[in-house]
Amino acid sequence: MSQSLTVLSIGGVKKKGALFLQQAQMRGLRVWMLDTEQNLAQAPAVVAKADRVTALPFRDLTVCQEWARMQQEESSLLGVFPLSEYAVEAAAVIAQALHLPGNAPEVMSVVRHKDRCRQVLRELGFPQPSSALCKNLAEAQDFAASHAPGPWIIKPPAEGGSIGVSLVRTTADWEPALRHLLQFPQTESGTRNTQHLTLPSPFLVECFQQGQEFSVEGAFVAGKPQVLAITHKITTQAPHFIEIGHTMPADLPSNLSQHIRQTVVNALLAVGMRWGLFHVECWVNGDQVVLGEIHGRSGGDNIHLMTELVTGLDMFGLALDDLLDTSSINPESWQLTRQGAAMRYFSAAPGRVTAIYGLSEAAADPACVKAFCTLRVGDESSYIASSLDRHGYVLATGATASTAAATAERLRQQISIEVEALTTCEVA
Repeated sequence: MSQSLTVLSIGGVKKKGALFLQQAQMRGLRVWMLDTEQNLAQAPAVVAKADRVTALPFRDLTVCQEWARMQQEESSLLGVFPLSEYAVEAAAVIAQALHLPGNAPEVMSVVRHKDRCRQVLRELGFPQPSSALCKNLAEAQDFAASHAPGPWIIKPPAEGGSIGVSLVRTTADWEPALRHLLQFPQTESGTRNTQHLTLPSPFLVECFQQGQEFSVEGAFVAGKPQVLAITHKITTQAPHFIEIGHTMPADLPSNLSQHIRQTVVNALLAVGMRWGLFHVECWVNGDQVVLGEIHGRSGGDNIHLMTELVTGLDMFGLALDDLLDTSSINPESWQLTRQGAAMRYFSAAPGRVTAIYGLSEAAADPACVKAFCTLRVGDESSYIASSLDRHGYVLATGATASTAAATAERLRQQISIEVEALTTCEVA
């Protein structure tokens, strides 16, 4: 029966498209890939293997609704899968319009917007840092004054990858934080005047949450969330907290691990999610679990691949099997820790790249799953302002998480990137 069925994927064609295609086609499903023209053009090898491809500006939900309306005669459609954060609302809208399984659009709208998700979780009884949407610097400072002594975090309400995130400790930190939020360059004279900044309306300000950072990876089976793994996250220090490493499974006492898992399961059900994959971020401070962002898709930064390496389960395959025949899935039979996996990111100093050493040697290591660098000799490397700016990574496995982490760190350290400073003319 599945031979004639088609699944839709939205977004993420470059980073997750190949794996989704493989796992869907292994199950005899046809794959119809929807993504922007730009994204499709950047992944020709993946696009060539899809059964059908449509360019769709999926961040425009009105366009998505209209597109779905025109597909209502397509009787072979089985489900809609978002492969990127910015596609989760589109997937919900299209699924609803085509009467396919999926999370409700209003639910995904809440989890996509950090301020609204914070408020809903707070109302449902989950601990959350105090937060507020602010339209200008004065409102942000008013919030800070009423939630002294700080520190505070400023960030966009619906971005990811540490884009625009800054820590504010003192009055002097507000201006650079706002400029970072906007990626707004200083004038040639170095003059700074926040009165002339066009601020996004609104932006989020919240009290800084202490604790170690983790994420929880999983899938819904028959409407119930099943946790597959917990990831320990490593970030740069203040002010931007950019993720530079992941280790899975996180080394946690069993009672704390269970507390995290149950908190996430309770939250997912409470906000109304019932379908697909999930990636939920949280902080652990002592024995307190504080939820961060909730995502209705698999983890980015290769966390979806790490989950498969650790558990031996197909992440996309689980969601597909849940649509095809949920009775074929038996979570009780899962052996969720078969090995450990770890990622470590690396970056070059700003300048022009003159040489890259150790990358091919790292890739050839038996424990290395992937070694990747975005730079080539002659490229210009820039300041790392968010996760999007990191220059490369290594992904390694090991018998345990600690072994994998040690290997990933060793491989990262053997990669070096030499740069030369740009001239004043080149910088200008």
